[in-house]
Order: sequence, then C-alpha cells, then structure tokens
Amino acid sequence: MKRLFTKPALLLAALSVAFLSGCSKDPVRPGTIDLPTDAEKITFTTEDGLNKNITFTATSDWDVVLEETTKTTPEWLTVSPMNGKAGSATLSVTLTETNTTGAERTATITIRPSGGTAVTISVTQAPDLILPKKLTTLSWIEDPGDEPSITTFSYDNQGRTIIMAGISVDYTVANQVKLTMDKVFEPGHTYEARYTITLKDGRAATFTGWDREIYTPGGIDEREEFANDYTYDKDGQLSKQQHTKPAAYTVEYAWKDGNIQSLESTDGDFRATLEYTTQQPNNLNIDTWAYLSAILFGQEDYARFLNLAGKRSAMLPSKIAYTEEGESASITLEYTTDTNGYITRITMTSPDGPTDISVLTLEYEE
Repeated sequence: MKRLFTKPALLLAALSVAFLSGCSKDPVRPGTIDLPTDAEKITFTTEDGLNKNITFTATSDWDVVLEETTKTTPEWLTVSPMNGKAGSATLSVTLTETNTTGAERTATITIRPSGGTAVTISVTQAPDLILPKKLTTLSWIEDPGDEPSITTFSYDNQGRTIIMAGISVDYTVANQVKLTMDKVFEPGHTYEARYTITLKDGRAATFTGWDREIYTPGGIDEREEFANDYTYDKDGQLSKQQHTKPAAYTVEYAWKDGNIQSLESTDGDFRATLEYTTQQPNNLNIDTWAYLSAILFGQEDYARFLNLAGKRSAMLPSKIAYTEEGESASITLEYTTDTNGYITRITMTSPDGPTDISVLTLEYEE
C-alpha cells in the first residue's frame, strides 16, 4: 500500500501544526489593582501630618487621575508618582494648602491599570485645618559663647525635604530615597557622602551607604560604610534599629501612649528614659525629636529626619535621664513658642551647673 506521507512529510506536517498553534496569541489580560480596604478613604484632620502614603500592588502599568467633585484638579492636594509599572507601589498624598472654606472638602484619586478596572480613593481635608509653617533654619549653640552650628532646609512642592544641611535628597526612584553630599572644606580637603533609604509600605526598611573624607596633600582617604535595618510594631512605631556597619549593635525603642518612653542599645553602652510633663506637641513639619536625639546623643538618622521611620513621638520630652558608657546624667528641656504655638527656642540644661546650657533656635518661612 502506498503511504500517504513519507516520514519527512509527517515531520513537516507536525511542524506546520505546531507553528499554526504558536501563532494563536493568548488574549491580553486586563490589569488589576490590589488596594487595601483601609486605604480606600483618607481623612486629614488637625491631628495628622501633611503627608500620608498608600501602598498597593498592580499587575500592569498604571496611572493616576486626581480631581475634585467638580472634575477639576485640586490645588490643595498633590499625589506622587502619577504613573508606574507593574508590582508594588506607594503613592505619596500631600496637603499643600490650609482649608479656609469652613467645611470639609474632598478629592478623588483614581488609579487606572492598563485595560482593567480602576480603583478610587477618597481624600478629605477637615475644615480650618491649618498647615504648619515649614522650618527653614536650625541654629544650635552647644555652649554659651560658641559660634552657632546652622542647618538649613529646602522643600519641594509636596512639602518634602530636598536639601538638608547641604545634603541633597532625591525621591525619583520608586521606594527609594537617595541622599548626596559633596563638600570642599578647603583646598585639598573634601567630603563625599552617598546614602540610600529603601522604603517598604512608605516607611524606611533599610539604610545603606558610605561617606569619605579626603586629604589630598597627605594622600589620606578615610571611608566609612553604613548599614542598618528598621523594624516597626503593630502601631507603625519604630521598635528596633539593627546596625551592621560600621559596628554591629541594635537600638530598641519602648513606647507608651504614642510617645517614646525609652531607647537602649543592646551592647549596654547607652540607655535613655524620657519624661513628658510639659506636654509640648511634636507637630512641626519635621520630627523635632529626631534632631534633638542627634544633638544630644549623636544618633543621626536620616530616615527619621525625613519623617520616613514610622509614626513619630506625639510629644517632646521635658526631661531625659541617660546612662552612657557607665556614666549617668540628665537633661531638662524647656520650649519657647510664639503666639501661634510654633517652637522658636529649645533650651537644654544639664544639672552640672547653670553654664552647661545648649540652645536650639528655630526659624520658619513667612
């Protein structure tokens, strides 16, 4: 019997079927947005800050539409970024104006996935919510008669710090904040710094980077690397910082009623307990406590400086008792405010004597 196909013909027929099957494309699946239920409505009240973060997951590219009920773009609110790729993303929602209308006002954020169903977020600003003035200058005099050490701040249109003590802050990359500094002290003496804060759910997860001081005449290049992780409790408060570079140690925080009660390093070198008798709110556009702890204990933490390390302490301490390398001391803090309640001066006094006083002066934009 004559074969209908020879073996090569059978092979070609099979390849043809495979080729034709491969040409049929699967239908493009519409994108989806997975948004937590508690993020579907945001309300800014007098007890809140200027910024809130929304974290979601997208299965496709997406973009954002921001509008009021009148279908116009609100001038009192910003959202960033306005588009992104598939994966986890965080939107930064920021108030930009005081609400002087006498009534609540609402805007809608619509996140639109490619070819899929959009999700909406309602944002409400309470009436007469006054935005805090932005801090422009911190001036610290460590001892009477000393020249002041001055830190200046600049902000973008979302109220985020973009320059801090000569350090440039870049928010371009999603879920990352990059800090850069290049400084010339004098000819032949320079300083460089490169740091990265990685964010998860809008909060700092890791801090990594390095800085170096270079002395050209002597050929000296002093470089130091930094790395630490952040852990938060169920209330979104910083509970632990685990440092691995330049030295390995952990700082643990204890909280009560929204305030830091104590902080302690696990190597036993440092412990501090805080008291709150004057009830001075920590409600400026920066975390004042972050700067006080840097001044008093040398705990420079750029994530806390930038309001990225979870919820801040609600109040500022009136007294701090601490033990460092076996020696104990205490500091009393007094706050001077203007008629609008803005802190203009913080006086830090040690019981060693009336001359052992440090003063921090604060200035704001007009």
